[in-house]
Amino acid sequence: SGQTFESWKANIVPELERAGWWGKVQNQDLTGTGDAIYVGPRRLKVIYDTNLRTARAAGQWARIQQAKGERPYLRYSAVLDRRTRPQHRAWHGTVLPVDHPWWHSHFPPNGWFCRCNV
Repeated sequence: SGQTFESWKANIVPELERAGWWGKVQNQDLTGTGDAIYVGPRRLKVIYDTNLRTARAAGQWARIQQAKGERPYLRYSAVLDRRTRPQHRAWHGTVLPVDHPWWHSHFPPNGWFCRCNV
């Protein structure tokens, strides 16, 4: 909805606490594992960032579909700095038709904090 991280965090933390999803969580019914997991500010940052990038990608994909008659190809572009994953670096420069099946599994974001684009 366009909220800042701090605004979203202020709203979501009470919800997570009520649902048992805040702090150390060791409940196999909730997590699917018997191991303890920790849900705190760092994990919230990952969730917020992932939601932002995924929402942006969905909008971008819709625009790409509308324009594919005039722009029928996509080019994968990685940032290419020291933080770039080797796999993303290998995909850099790949050019394929918009409707190629490769995009079903490679359209960014591809993992946590992925900075790639098309």
